[in-house]
Amino acid sequence: SSDVCSSDLAATWVKGKFLRPTVPSVDFGHLFLAKESLQLPAVTRFARGPVYTTDGRLLVTSGYAAASKIFVLPHTFNLGDIPKKPTTEELMAAVNLLLEVVQDFPFEGEPDKANALGVGFERLTREMIAGQLPLHLIEGSTPGAGKGLLAKAMLAMTDTPAAIWPEVKDEAEMRKALTTFFIAGHEVLFQDNKKGPLKLGVLSAALTADEWMDRLLGVNRDVVVLIRNSWIMTANNPSGDKDILRRCDRIRLIPKTEHPENRPASDFKHADLLGWVAENRNALLRA
Repeated sequence: SSDVCSSDLAATWVKGKFLRPTVPSVDFGHLFLAKESLQLPAVTRFARGPVYTTDGRLLVTSGYAAASKIFVLPHTFNLGDIPKKPTTEELMAAVNLLLEVVQDFPFEGEPDKANALGVGFERLTREMIAGQLPLHLIEGSTPGAGKGLLAKAMLAMTDTPAAIWPEVKDEAEMRKALTTFFIAGHEVLFQDNKKGPLKLGVLSAALTADEWMDRLLGVNRDVVVLIRNSWIMTANNPSGDKDILRRCDRIRLIPKTEHPENRPASDFKHADLLGWVAENRNALLRA
């Protein structure tokens, strides 16, 4: 019907686990156009917890914020009263708590540690960052360095889920995978233990673009979506094209033992790091 055609043009419709193209039902078309004056607000992001707006305001309360066009989903965060002018003691306590998350990882240097902490709060401050985000490349000098655990710990601080980003070998498969991820609106794309070199031009283009255009599979229609996600990849001693590597945020881990995966639990301040982060998530986010 004309109702269905109108609502089909108003959005990109997909269904199922693999986001196959589809069209809205007739019932939805009738409901959508029930009133000529129906105006749905624009939503630029569905946030899973507190986030900062473009102008630096912190959104904590669940619901739609019209000024920023962000919808904060229901969440369990409880940040309490955050001082606008914290004392030196409060600042040091906050810094020390955040450093406690990463203190047992064998970073090559302080820049690597700082970059790692930046991953943890990138989704919190995404709206304040103009333009594209780098690919956070967590690299190890040997297997078992803690690359995957570091990535999961950083995302756990804001309880941000990551979409598993499979490794592909050609440009066409990479383009199809990225289009699917962008349409779904995933906050983070995460590829763990990449084996091959970073060399695909499609990936390089996505890392420098504000929006993405591609043809939907199965239909004669183009789709244009904003690229707002974070990128995380882990690898051992990665290699690749300079065009991609220079768009990466380097976080290198160099264990001091030959078999770091065999380190005893007593070597770590928090043997169950992810459990500790989950228990202290409010305090970490407040920090």
